[in-house]
Formats: sequence, structure tokens, C-alpha cells
Amino acid sequence: MEAMLEGMAEYYSAELAQKIRRGMDLNGERCLSTGGNIALGYKVDENKKFQIDPQTAPIVKLIFEMYADGHTITEINNHLNAQGYKTSRGVAFNKSSLNRLLQNKRYIGIYTYKSTEIPDGMPRIISDDLFYKVEKIMEKRKKAPATAKAKEEYLLTTKLFCGHCKDMMVGHSGTSKTGKKHYYYVCKNKIKKQCHKKNAPKVQLEDFIVDKCRQLLTSENIDKIAHEVVAACEKEAENHNVIRLEKQLKDIERKQNNLMNALMECDIEVTRKALYAEVPKLEDAKNAVKEELAIELAGQVNLTEPEVKFFLNALKNGDINDLKYRKTLVSVFVNKIFLYEDKITIIFNSGDSNVTVDIDVLNKVDEQNELAKSSHFGSVAPPIENA
Repeated sequence: MEAMLEGMAEYYSAELAQKIRRGMDLNGERCLSTGGNIALGYKVDENKKFQIDPQTAPIVKLIFEMYADGHTITEINNHLNAQGYKTSRGVAFNKSSLNRLLQNKRYIGIYTYKSTEIPDGMPRIISDDLFYKVEKIMEKRKKAPATAKAKEEYLLTTKLFCGHCKDMMVGHSGTSKTGKKHYYYVCKNKIKKQCHKKNAPKVQLEDFIVDKCRQLLTSENIDKIAHEVVAACEKEAENHNVIRLEKQLKDIERKQNNLMNALMECDIEVTRKALYAEVPKLEDAKNAVKEELAIELAGQVNLTEPEVKFFLNALKNGDINDLKYRKTLVSVFVNKIFLYEDKITIIFNSGDSNVTVDIDVLNKVDEQNELAKSSHFGSVAPPIENA
């Protein structure tokens, strides 16, 4: 259901995205969690407030201190992964995640939502001096001459894993002796020379996965997925917090009615003044509960089967060469992919049994590797030796 909602908000339903944003905006105004990934070093309590995570906050401090001491992103990345540390998403660190972390103002107590910054809206993890020292170093390094960065987008990043060592496969590029650019997925342990998984050609592999996703969009499957997603939405709507708040709201309204009846029947002035004093208190309590209830309800999305079917049929008939369309297909349907030399195992979000397919598309790997033996990979200094 989560994958479907994400895909619809991104690709198709502006109304759905608006409903989700409304709930996020209300939370943002109160410096609460708006859902999604939580920054490393923090955790969210039962009231959606951010608290410092004593287990991961020291990792954040270590990253800032190492960078301030002159270590490069690559050096910090290698150190963290060697220690087995993980990002807030539970995966290995990379250069992008470290760059984002070092620019995150939440670590100096600034709650950020859209273009709004609220000082002291978050518990602080590092000092201003350390944060702005890092910022100056980053600015200085940005101005230094840099090698060209690949702009190629890798659709299967975070979803593709080596079938042999089970580590993540990441995107790399190389230039052959003829000067032609080649793009691959490479096992991260292969880069460390701890795995012999052959490199996989990017275009052929992505085309293969996109095609497998499109094959799921049969009329029978569309009916089944629509039914299951709507059922999941209905189950999600059984929010115990909503039930509690609705009950609390009814109790306050009952007390207000009882109070008004008591005021109408009371002839004692002192008692009437005491009862009058309770009126604004109950009204404030009622408004506070209403606000909490609005936040909970704004985050709920009620989908109908026709809406889901419309979206899935749009995917079925989409342009296979459109990058946004390809990304949506992978996001909605693919959970994990395990790549071997002669087969591929795809775990779909449907929750059905794994699909293992013998594939011919990767037979070109040897040919591609031969062409790139003398290549220099874009994100690693020395060329990678092919197994």
C-alpha cells in the first residue's frame, strides 16, 4: 500500500499529494515528525516529537568532527562502513548521504520544513561552531577544481543486491579504449576486492526489470492489486489514535452540554461564576483535541478501487522510454533484486513468492567487461579489475 501511495502521489494524483501535504504542514508548524525517514541521531516519541537517539547521535558527532579535522568524504565513508555503521535507512553510507548529513541544520537545533526554519525546534546534537566550521570547509572544497561527475541515473539503486555476498550493487561508469562510455552495476564488495561478482550492464538490466514490472500489469493482477490496496487502506483507517481522540472530543462536548445545563439551572451567583470559569477551559481543550484529530485525519488517504485501477492502467500504457515512468514502475512493484551470474531473483511488493528467472540479458557482461578493462570508473579513483 505504501509503495502504491508513493507512486500515485509522485506520478498521478495531485489531490492525493495535497492531502498528504496538508497533514505534513500541520505537523511542520508544531515541529513534529512529518513521517518518512528520520535523520540519523534522532528518534520520534509517541507524540511525534524528536528526541536524541543515544545509540546513533555519537555517529553524527564523529562525522562532523572527522570532516572538521580535514578528512575527506571518501575517508569518512570508508571508515564508517568499515566499522559497520549504517545510515538512518539501515544501509551503508555513501558520499551523497554524508554530504546531506553535513548540511542538515537540524543537528544545531533548527527544525526545517519546506522554506521555514524554526530555531530550537529540535534537540541539538552538535555546536554551532562545529557546524559552521564544516560548512566553510565544504564551500572551500566546492570551489576547488573537480573531476566531471556522471549524471546518469541508476533506477535500481538501493534495490539491487549481489546474489553471492548479498551486499548492495551500486552504479559505476567506465570508458573503454575506444572512448565509449559504459555504465554498470557493481557489487560494493567487488570494489573492496571481497567478491567476484561480474559487473552488470546498466541499460540491459534496467530494461529487463522494467519489462518484468510491466508484465505484472495484467487485467487480473490490476483487479487483485486494487482490491488489496483498498483493503489495506481501510485497515490503516482503523487508527486507534483517531478513535481515542474522537472519544475524547465527545467527552468534552458532553461536559460542555452538562455545564450549560448547570448554568441555566443555577441561581447561586458564586457557583455560576465558578461554572463560567470552566467554559473557556473546556473550549481550549476541545480546540486542542480537534487540532490533533485534524492532523491524524489529514494523514489518512481513502482510495477507491476505480482510482487504483485508473493509476495502474496508466502505468500499463505508459511510455517505456520515459524516465519518470520507469522510476515509478520500479518504486511501486520492486522490493529487492538479487543478481547472480545466470539468474535473477525479484522480490515484488505484492508479498507473493519470490520470482526467479533465468536470463539471457546478462550474457553480454563478459563482452562489456572486456571493452572496459582499461576503463577508469567515475566514482572510484583506480579502475576496477574484472573478475
